[in-house]
Amino acid sequence: MEGFEDNPFHPTDNPHGVIQMGLAENQLSFDLRHSYLSGLSGLTKFRNAVANFMEKVRGNRVRFDPDRIVMSGGATGAHEMTCLSP
Repeated sequence: MEGFEDNPFHPTDNPHGVIQMGLAENQLSFDLRHSYLSGLSGLTKFRNAVANFMEKVRGNRVRFDPDRIVMSGGATGAHEMTCLSP
């Protein structure tokens, strides 16, 4: 049986191809995310942006320390970091 790597779906070139449904990775917006994160020039600025956003969402009633924000590749990675960290 052919898989996604051997027979990827394309709406016009391969409409009968395989659609990858088992991977939690958004490749459709990779270029946008890469451009955005590159513009922030590093993880420090990204964590600051996340902290500022979270403060705004909470109505500026709480403060978030950007040095305590940890980024992961998804819920599974976050769960593993929480369970396996010393």
